[in-house]
Amino acid sequence: MDASLKVVAGNTDFSRTGATSYVKVNLVEFEHPFFSRVWHGCHRLNAQSPLLSPAARERIRRNGGYWPVGWCNPERVRDNLMFSDFIVTLTGIANISAATVHAYKRYKAGDVLIGYEHASLLYKHPDTNRLKVDHNLAHDVIMQRGGGGEPFLLPEEPEKASIPLSKRLAANNMKDEIAPDIEEGKRTS
Repeated sequence: MDASLKVVAGNTDFSRTGATSYVKVNLVEFEHPFFSRVWHGCHRLNAQSPLLSPAARERIRRNGGYWPVGWCNPERVRDNLMFSDFIVTLTGIANISAATVHAYKRYKAGDVLIGYEHASLLYKHPDTNRLKVDHNLAHDVIMQRGGGGEPFLLPEEPEKASIPLSKRLAANNMKDEIAPDIEEGKRTS
């Protein structure tokens, strides 16, 4: 399938009108001429990223295009994000039928996990040596290389989502722990 992946981010202005404005989010690779299995969209949080606050983009510019060293932790990354939601659309043309295919998914800012990446869905079947996709892993994540991921919230603690991360860590003393009910390195939805 010849496919394209697009992302737009929304930012709701609660201080004035409550209206949401949307901006295009540039992906590293937004087209895939032979898409058939798995595609991880990637956006770089840099001085041009509409997902960051204007102050954060300016600070990155003044730092030669790099994130300040003190910002390389989940709490500071989250503090510098500025979006309320984002919409991902996948469109393409199926090779066999030439039919248009599409998918749409809206995410809220709270759906983003800092310091994690999607688990690999691909595996080699032991009997046939063919590459396969494990759809059961579609929503699973693993901590990024080098660590530094924010702690998961337990499903029975949704009220803590509005409490700042630093206070949650202090209250739960979970600096480097993963919630015991969740298998290490994975989150399912």
